[in-house]
Amino acid sequence: MRMPTPNLTSGMTPESTSARSRYASHRRSKIIASACSLRPVAGWLCLGAAASLFSCDWDLGRKSQDPPRVQPQTGQVSTNTAPLLATGPAASANGRPSTDENMGRDFQGAIEWSLKSANGERRNVRYFARGNDARLQIDGVQGRGAFDALIWDEKISVIDNARKTYTTQELDDVKTDKAKHDADPEQVRIDKTGERKSLSGVICERYEMLDGPAHVSACVTGLSGTFDVNKFEAVSGVDVPAWAEKLLGEEFMPLEATARDAAGKELYTVELVRYDAGSVDESMVSLPRTYRAAEGAGVR
Repeated sequence: MRMPTPNLTSGMTPESTSARSRYASHRRSKIIASACSLRPVAGWLCLGAAASLFSCDWDLGRKSQDPPRVQPQTGQVSTNTAPLLATGPAASANGRPSTDENMGRDFQGAIEWSLKSANGERRNVRYFARGNDARLQIDGVQGRGAFDALIWDEKISVIDNARKTYTTQELDDVKTDKAKHDADPEQVRIDKTGERKSLSGVICERYEMLDGPAHVSACVTGLSGTFDVNKFEAVSGVDVPAWAEKLLGEEFMPLEATARDAAGKELYTVELVRYDAGSVDESMVSLPRTYRAAEGAGVR
């Protein structure tokens, strides 16, 4: 889903109070449109976040050779299985979203979903993006299956919070033959109902999908930038459902979804917990300085 570029007319002058108001609005629109033109794919999100121009404040000069870091500070302790690490003051965003291995970094802000299984177990998925740095976290269940990774430049660093280590590799080098292939996204049937609603201020459309024997009802919105599901599956070991893989491959994403079997029994749900398009604290997309590269890992 992409928002159209504003129709910017010329010749506006502040000749009266009303005209001055229109002129100021016109100037703000030009500034926003200019910021969004840095990444055409991200235009709809930049415009949607017009109240906070900091959502597009990319620093084009960063050429980091190591994952971004912050000095650990005393702050609120996270109770998540995959902790959000140290808190710290926000600084200017680093870098510009990648054009080669984007992994959703055209979005600037924070998104969080809650996934609930049929037996009531919950795990949350969080995505933070700030400039060219992004963080993807998935909670574990009963101490197992947690995933935490930092995406920066053209690399991904998988984080082991228990050992306070990380392993980095080039995104180009991720072997997608390790990705899960339990279902074929091309076999997913989608019915776009045209029914729309707003979730956390984001417009989404109801899709009814058949993924093998499962029926999925989801509210879907546009994905800003591309996201390589196979590379994510390869580094995380997570099996993304075929219906979700199909949506992501077409640059869409679910904000909420319910999957049921052929008998109508609920299999799992996806609920939107948080959607904030705007500035993200640097600590959310950084490693503490106490974390080190895993033995024999480094950048490979």
